[in-house]
Amino acid sequence: WAPYWMWPLLTKPFVLMPDVAVGTIFTFALLLFLIRRFSLARQEGARLASEFESARNIQSLLFPAKPPVTPGFAIESVYLPASEVGGDFFQIMPASDGSLLVVVGDVSGKGLKAAMTVGAIIGALRGCPVRKPAEVLAYLNRVLHGQITGFVTCTSVLITASGNMTLANAGNPLQIGRAHV
Repeated sequence: WAPYWMWPLLTKPFVLMPDVAVGTIFTFALLLFLIRRFSLARQEGARLASEFESARNIQSLLFPAKPPVTPGFAIESVYLPASEVGGDFFQIMPASDGSLLVVVGDVSGKGLKAAMTVGAIIGALRGCPVRKPAEVLAYLNRVLHGQITGFVTCTSVLITASGNMTLANAGNPLQIGRAHV
């Protein structure tokens, strides 16, 4: 049985050129490397897409689809982040006395880190016991100091039922004549 199974290549001497063998091995190794790298990049892309989808879902819970009903005020809002998730935020908080507290801000950075910072800020705002704009910003500073990295710019305005406004600003440049309320 042995003679029938022997290959002609193994029965005769053959010439092996070193440069061809090395080139073939190098090409094969490079191909394996590229396939592995592509596979890892694809897995990382799928993981990031999943994380961004989760962050989008969380952000959609933070910003209501419809603004709260506020007698005496007509409120419309749209939240469209520039990328998958954003670092801008706003909260509209009506009170039983007919007043309206509006907080608008921006977190430094972008992506998941900024979105998570926005989540911390909105959570702090929802637990805020004060309504005066300067006190709201002081409260946010006190609660979030050391909890987040980067910086946040924020503007808070309290609009009474009679139309009087009190505004406090933290980090946003004042532009007289360009603000729209």
